[in-house]
Amino acid sequence: MHKVPGLFIIVLMLIVASCTSQPEDCKTLLSEKTNVSNILNNREEFAGKIKRVITCEYNDTEIDVLLSGDGMIIDYLFTLFEEMERQSESDIAVSYSEIKQLIDEVMDSEEAGVGESIAEAYSEIMDRYAELATWDEDIKLLKEMNFTEYDIDFIKLIIERSGDSKITYEQVFNILNSYYNTNNIMECPMPSYYDRLHLPHGLDGYFHLGEGLECSKISNRPALVYFTGHTSLNSREFEHSVMSDSEVLKLLSQKYVIIELFVDDKSKVLPEHYICYDNKSDTARHLGEINKMIQEKVFNSNVQPALYIMGSNNTVYGEPYFYDLSIDNFKKFLTNGLDNYYSKIEE
Repeated sequence: MHKVPGLFIIVLMLIVASCTSQPEDCKTLLSEKTNVSNILNNREEFAGKIKRVITCEYNDTEIDVLLSGDGMIIDYLFTLFEEMERQSESDIAVSYSEIKQLIDEVMDSEEAGVGESIAEAYSEIMDRYAELATWDEDIKLLKEMNFTEYDIDFIKLIIERSGDSKITYEQVFNILNSYYNTNNIMECPMPSYYDRLHLPHGLDGYFHLGEGLECSKISNRPALVYFTGHTSLNSREFEHSVMSDSEVLKLLSQKYVIIELFVDDKSKVLPEHYICYDNKSDTARHLGEINKMIQEKVFNSNVQPALYIMGSNNTVYGEPYFYDLSIDNFKKFLTNGLDNYYSKIEE
């Protein structure tokens, strides 16, 4: 799971008085002089004035680029002035007209050109309905927006999971942004096999035990290890009747790293995921046989569904949860698992 590209979602900042600023006000501001120490000591005031300069002097697309990423251009200016202050023995005077020239240099850069292309593509696609019928056309705009192949695959998966519900690309981007901004999850490894497997109800997680436990360690969340099968009717019933509950989904998405392990999947695994059988020369090369072996030898079980709460230290917290369609019982299992996990960490 990767960090969202810096210019992924164009954030339209709320700019104080930007709609009422008159050209004369802008001219007055551009002629105003200040100094580096005053800028660094009054950052909020400076940021407000820079936003006014930007909204007065640049077009809508340029404004989107300059004020995206929660004000990256302002952070850039602060970094520049901090360096100027370190290198100079005296305070440096500067006018807002000169600061605008610095911003112009940024806008002439190759990176700004990329940002403008992203902003234009975003403007064109954001109000569209996200539909597979127009996917071939939409994917071109997504690539112009600098989405990675992984991002694009995930966007397509969001659209597929929306079913008959019509959602706009703006809603899709909000879902993707929420996914990436989940606490520490963005630093976790990208899940293998995500292109062929998925969790129910739009949940995100892993399909390989080691990768999921690594994410558990990074995010400081317990892992919910879920043994299931493509042909397990009990698993489908459990997912439909229990995992679909809104409070359950909130717990799963916000508090756990989910690891879904199919014991009957025929997919070949990556070579680094091969497992050798004990006292045998045979090597497990398919996802299902590896997960089945893990469940039998590590968890001493062979039924599905079977759910275990684990930590990255391979500790299992509490008793497993087997086929039980009580929503209350499953919520209790999850909340007790959180208590057990974090109480052990604090010891």
